[in-house]
Amino acid sequence: MEVKKVRESNFEVLRIVSMFLIVLFHTLAYSGFLSHSKGFMQWFLFFIKSITLMHVNSFILITGYFQCTSSMKLSKAIAINNATWFYKALIIIIFLAFGLLKVMPTKTEIMTVLLPIDFGIYWFIGCYLVLYLISPMLNKIIDNTSKKELKTMIGILLFILSGLCLFTTDTFYGNNFGRSLSTFILMYFIGAYLRKYPISENKKNNFKKLRISCFFSIFLLAFVGSIFGIIGVKMAQYNGIYGFVSRIFEYIYSSYSSPLLILQTLAYFMLFTTFKFKNKIVNSIASCMIGIYLIHENKYVREILYEKIGLTIIKIIDIKAILYLFLVAILIFIICLMIEYVRKRIFYFVYQLSIFKKVREKISYFSEKKLNLKW
Repeated sequence: MEVKKVRESNFEVLRIVSMFLIVLFHTLAYSGFLSHSKGFMQWFLFFIKSITLMHVNSFILITGYFQCTSSMKLSKAIAINNATWFYKALIIIIFLAFGLLKVMPTKTEIMTVLLPIDFGIYWFIGCYLVLYLISPMLNKIIDNTSKKELKTMIGILLFILSGLCLFTTDTFYGNNFGRSLSTFILMYFIGAYLRKYPISENKKNNFKKLRISCFFSIFLLAFVGSIFGIIGVKMAQYNGIYGFVSRIFEYIYSSYSSPLLILQTLAYFMLFTTFKFKNKIVNSIASCMIGIYLIHENKYVREILYEKIGLTIIKIIDIKAILYLFLVAILIFIICLMIEYVRKRIFYFVYQLSIFKKVREKISYFSEKKLNLKW
């Protein structure tokens, strides 16, 4: 029992670290630093981007690891959708009221933002919600397959989504460079496999060796990935075979279903199994991670955020600029965390009102009795 508590605490920390990497990745991507950097600084930034690219995979792998033994709760799906609706509606209302929008959206665009359905504003949330809703069916597949069958199924998905998509530069199957439900399902199965068939926990003496191996693997794969990324960018200006090779290199470097990135994610995941974290506030912080994503990755926030804080006007990329980049990412993470914490407290108070309790009871009755879903 103690091992399980420690492990879950480890993965809550992993969830937090993964979300910070998401923020750092977006800060780097929208700053324009990669296009302005040269020489060693350019290579270093490609390396940093390669380190942060595993963030989405690790987030979904953790979901598969825990959700494969848990019931799908409709309340959780509704809560995520409500948070998404709240932020996208609140942000556009504030931006309209204070004239912060660069381009005035049409009435149709405003209506789609105000409706309680995501119209592609957050691609990650859309895939994540569908994955969560179909998790009972995925779990049935996992529970009713042998170790060999589950391994074979993962192998087939890897061959299609990682192998064939790589050598056809994502044209064989519209996988959108791994930004798709199919890649999420693949990472879910991998996480479930690691939960169902774990590495022996009795060989404590091997933890130190495993930790060193994982550290080395993460940085080695990131180093190789950054080389592919730089070469791909340099070759992108050519046509014919060189252009085709550049697209393959780009896929290896930047696709979430890249074999390189999946291996990196596994090493990253296994690294956290070798640590022991015990902190009462970790779970509370980890519960705010989706909110951090919803705030800073909102398209209207994204349009002005990096310009207002001065990142996009920096043209000379040196150590000082990179330190500023990291500082901005840390501040964005902390500020969004505080906003989400306040939002969760407000929603908790609202949910306790009698009218909302009655609504939840009716939905609970319908979902459990009619749809056989747990609330």
